[in-house]
Amino acid sequence: MLPSHLRSTLFFFTILTSLLFISGCEKNPGDNDPPATGDLDFTRYVALGNSLTAGVSNGALYEAVQRNSFPNLIARVVEMTDFQQPLMADSGFSFLPTEGRIVINPLTMNIRFSQAGTEANANLDRAFNNLGIPAIRTHQMYTATTSSEAGDNHFVDKILRNHGRTVVEEALTLDPTVMTLWIGNNDILEAAVQGMSGTAYTPPEVFAAQLDTLLMRINAGTDVPLIAANIPDITQVPYFTSIPPYLRHPETHEKVYLYGMVDGTPQQLTEDDYVLFFALPTFYALQDSLNHGITPGPEQAISDTLVLDATEAIEVRNVIMAYNQTIATAFTADKLDALVDIHTLFDDLRTAGYTFENGLTYTPDLLGFDNEGNIQLRLATTLFNLDGLHPNSLGYAVIANAFIEVMNATFSASIPLVKLSNLQ
Repeated sequence: MLPSHLRSTLFFFTILTSLLFISGCEKNPGDNDPPATGDLDFTRYVALGNSLTAGVSNGALYEAVQRNSFPNLIARVVEMTDFQQPLMADSGFSFLPTEGRIVINPLTMNIRFSQAGTEANANLDRAFNNLGIPAIRTHQMYTATTSSEAGDNHFVDKILRNHGRTVVEEALTLDPTVMTLWIGNNDILEAAVQGMSGTAYTPPEVFAAQLDTLLMRINAGTDVPLIAANIPDITQVPYFTSIPPYLRHPETHEKVYLYGMVDGTPQQLTEDDYVLFFALPTFYALQDSLNHGITPGPEQAISDTLVLDATEAIEVRNVIMAYNQTIATAFTADKLDALVDIHTLFDDLRTAGYTFENGLTYTPDLLGFDNEGNIQLRLATTLFNLDGLHPNSLGYAVIANAFIEVMNATFSASIPLVKLSNLQ
């Protein structure tokens, strides 16, 4: 979901840490019994979607994080032994084919993308079970067979491997026994991450028609259970919420509001405006100027591609609301067999976090600033990663559990939830 044009602005101050709590427990009677999957047959589970299904993290798709993609976690807890993913070795691939995941210089705190890795299992003689394709839009699921048909998205070629089939057609070659579908995020996200100043989003009425066609193609090819998810409020993920629209005065610690370009004109920002994640270098430069007695004015306005103003934020949320209504309508019309409410899940995470079996609560907060303008790193307890858009392994576990809870409630199953000890 990270657009390639933003790479050149990627520089932010952070320290790469991670904390994995794995707790052991005594074996209880029945621990070796296979999970009860109820009316679901996971013999050939297939997952369709975008980067959130693929398991992108730290701005790239690479094997170390693909192991904890939410579909792979589901396959792990149901003890599916042959769930195949398009594994990207070493640093994997970012949204440019020559780049891999984010790396950090611990001396300068400069962040860059590493050199691209390699495709680890491109010679698999069948379709992958995880057909999540980063950056794909809804209509491309049933129209694109190559990258050139999907806006030069190189992941299409890497995952579909020039078989001459679309994502839907590729999935159906596996004769799936159960499917998950999570699509639509990129139809609005690509525009939102550019401050609504670049790529256009998919109009809600067009999205409705495209989703209907997508579901028609899937349901025409198979009648297996199809479990889908709706779209979260993307304006509340760290990419949008981490940087405040103000600086802190070095002596009084009062808020000094920044200027941003809005409709081509410098405008002083308010609490309802969003400074986007990759404006962090600009933010630090302006804070440094203020620390030296220079108050930023209109001439230092942040680029409109790095500001989502209040009106634009409302527009984004309204589009998401319309998309989700379309998805809900598909469910009530029996075009979907179950629906996972990711929108509500993300709202709940923002207010209460998620507590795993180690007793610790994790939240979407990635970084913040104290009253003196100093950065506060929350990487040990965050559910997101260094690109501000995608979950980390903990976040993908939370999403997997949301799917599992709906599966259990809908299909008379008792699939165990993902625990920290299930992460690799």
